[in-house]
Amino acid sequence: MKVTTTQKTIECLRDSFVRFGPPLVLVSDNGSQFTSYEFQRFMQSNGIKHKTSAPFKPSSNGQAERYVATLKRSLRAMQKYEDSIQQKLSTFLLQYRKAPNAATTHSPAMLFLKREIRTMIDLLLPELKSRLQDRIRKGVFEFRERKFDIGDKVAVRI
Repeated sequence: MKVTTTQKTIECLRDSFVRFGPPLVLVSDNGSQFTSYEFQRFMQSNGIKHKTSAPFKPSSNGQAERYVATLKRSLRAMQKYEDSIQQKLSTFLLQYRKAPNAATTHSPAMLFLKREIRTMIDLLLPELKSRLQDRIRKGVFEFRERKFDIGDKVAVRI
């Protein structure tokens, strides 16, 4: 969305609601497009509870902030490729929606669509695909518990 006016925001939300239905709750920042009377009326007419994050405290909407940080990091990593920003964004979204979430142990696609989505990795040899998926699962879900004794030296990243 190039312009973030109240009207454009409502248009995008209407499009989303047609596809997926309106949510019970919508969390946003305090941008003027979200705090306008027109937007509040739109939320109320669709039976949606609108919550805003605390002003000047983006960490109060941590889940969204974490997602944005992941997106930015991925787009920076793709800078060396000559694809358009739209192609890079599509690549990111496909991979993000396919990757299992550490908290839920399922991918966003599985939770939303009740099925896994296909990616280029699905075209690889089945045994290679299986090995790669095992390695991904182990990397995401198998955490080594580190044990320290009193007096052990440790490094801290700040």
